[in-house]
Amino acid sequence: MHREQIDNIVENRRGRFPFLECQERFLHQFNQVPHEITYDELMRQNFEGTAHPFHQFFQDAPETCSVDVLAYYLPFHGNANWGIHIVDAGVDTLAMRILHIAEILHIDLSRVDAEYLAKHKLLLHELGHHAVEIVHTALEIDPNRPIRDSYRATRLPGRLAQNQRFHENEEAVCNWNVKRHPNKSKFKIRALDYFNPIENFMTTQPPGYRRFHEITNRNFLENIIDTRLTGVLPQQNQIQLEREFVQHSRLSRVKPRSAIGWDNPIGFVVPIYLIRT
Repeated sequence: MHREQIDNIVENRRGRFPFLECQERFLHQFNQVPHEITYDELMRQNFEGTAHPFHQFFQDAPETCSVDVLAYYLPFHGNANWGIHIVDAGVDTLAMRILHIAEILHIDLSRVDAEYLAKHKLLLHELGHHAVEIVHTALEIDPNRPIRDSYRATRLPGRLAQNQRFHENEEAVCNWNVKRHPNKSKFKIRALDYFNPIENFMTTQPPGYRRFHEITNRNFLENIIDTRLTGVLPQQNQIQLEREFVQHSRLSRVKPRSAIGWDNPIGFVVPIYLIRT
């Protein structure tokens, strides 16, 4: 998938793209003035204390919406300012949660390191959503067997039970992406592995999110596409779609060198936007 293909979809998008219910609720909570920020700039920021004015909101919302209120991904199918949107108070909330879990697990963890872990957890989860959109887009633009509106079909309102299943499957895959090798290595600090607090947090999330243990390299694709639309895909197609997901769900996708790439240049970095509450 290349930047020109994404730009073409952005320029020819059709009307308002459907939002998930949690996203609809969330978009009206804060002053939504996102500012584009680089990965390095994000990692240098300190968000400690930003969640305090929204304590009750962040206490209640995760019961149903989980990390959707801490950060979210806007797809290029429906947005000119597509990309990963990080909420400063969301990072602070997750960092505090990680610190609490670390204390229970008797893991010595500083506030600075907890925020580092929180940022990587959110980025890798949202990169999973980006990679899911890439997979659907590859299906839509397949010159031999295009699946029209593959991505939109999993998000259309009106078929609540079915779309809830798609949503939960995708969230499970995105949490699996957080623990997937080599992404899991991003939770090492000074050669020490701090993935346990992250995994503990993910197991306490709502249904769907916490199913990440069920996702594997062999079944993640069937969890993010609508097989009623695609039918049985040829093996070569499946392999290519799996490669697209892996390539676009790595942390390198938000770093400047990803615009060049080492093996297969794709010509773009996934944008990161910071929302200051």
